[in-house]
Amino acid sequence: MSLVSIIATQDFISVMTDGRISGGTQAERSENYPKFQVLVESKSFIAYVGDKEFAESVVEFAKVLASQGKSIKEIACTIQSRLSRGQNLAKHCGKVVELVIGGFDERVSQFYVVSNEKELKPFQPSGENYVLYANEVITQQDVESQLALYLKKNQSLITAEVAQVAQEKLLNYISRFEPSVNCIPFKHLLDKPQNI
Repeated sequence: MSLVSIIATQDFISVMTDGRISGGTQAERSENYPKFQVLVESKSFIAYVGDKEFAESVVEFAKVLASQGKSIKEIACTIQSRLSRGQNLAKHCGKVVELVIGGFDERVSQFYVVSNEKELKPFQPSGENYVLYANEVITQQDVESQLALYLKKNQSLITAEVAQVAQEKLLNYISRFEPSVNCIPFKHLLDKPQNI
């Protein structure tokens, strides 16, 4: 199912995915496919795991919503609503997709996990705390706990560099036993916008 991990503080959001596409035909397989895209430059992103075609169709819809000036929360809620109702998704019946839509709205760090199999889940750091997310993998490892462990091993102050080191360690760890995950990292870092 691939791996997406997110670490967010009030000052930055770090996104990391692996690069393996393992479904479909041999021609569709790839080891170097980033599973995130920018929605609004320096402001928001979308990352995803699951069926590639299904995810890419949802990403295109998210881009349309972002171009209309929708907030991150509005984009996430609209997509979750459509996924929950199965709207316009007949050709994707039985396929699984999980997306993370996040960034800074009004200089507030936030992200939402959206899925056609689960309820919408919001994340927002507060104070000096951070929030993290890593999707479940087939082997049922406790991925989020492993990521938190890597963060704590580094130091108490979570910087973007510390976050990305922890995420890369998680990726390397998971790729050793999860066949749908490789150890090629694709990273994206969003910094809190400056006062305007």
